Amino acid sequence: MFYIVFDLEFNQAFETPTVVQVNDLLCPFEIIQIGAVKMDRDWNTVATFNRYVKPVLYPYVSPFITELTGITTGQLVNEAHFPVVYQAFLEFLGKSDTIFCSWGKTDIRELYRNVAYHKLSHQFLSKQYINLQPYASLHFNLPHKKLLRLQSTVEALDIPLTHPFHDALSDAYY
Repeated sequence: MFYIVFDLEFNQAFETPTVVQVNDLLCPFEIIQIGAVKMDRDWNTVATFNRYVKPVLYPYVSPFITELTGITTGQLVNEAHFPVVYQAFLEFLGKSDTIFCSWGKTDIRELYRNVAYHKLSHQFLSKQYINLQPYASLHFNLPHKKLLRLQSTVEALDIPLTHPFHDALSDAYY
C-alpha cells in the first residue's frame, strides 16, 4: 500500500481585449501540471512524479496563472497532452493499493473532471482519499472548518522553505 500525495496546477478561461475564451462548464479548470510524491506505509518517499501538460481546452495560459505558478504558454508548447501524461501518472501509481492525499478537495475533483472530459477511464485511480487540510487545522487546535493555506501551515510547522509554492511537485512535497 502506498500514499500518493499529489498536487495539480490548473489553467482556466480568461479574457483580454483581443481574446475571449468560453469557460467549459464540463471542465472549468484544465490541468497543466501534475506533481506527486509516492510514500510507503512508513512515510518514506519511494518515488516522485512531475509532468507538465500541454493545454488544449484553454491553449493560452491565463496571465493570473502565470503570475501565480510561473508556468507560461511557451513553456507548455512541447509538452504532451493530458491523455499521455495521465497514462504516465497511472504507471507511476502502479498496481498496488493507494490512498490519495492532497491539500483541499479541489485537486481530486478536478483530476476526475479532467479524466472524464478527455473520455479516459478512472478505474485505476484510488477511491480512497485524504484531504490533509482539515488535519492541519486540528493539529493547531483550530476548528476543522478553519482551513489554513499550505504556505502558512508549512511555515507554522517550521518546515524549511526549500521549494517554491504553486509548483505541483513542490506543493506535494510540502
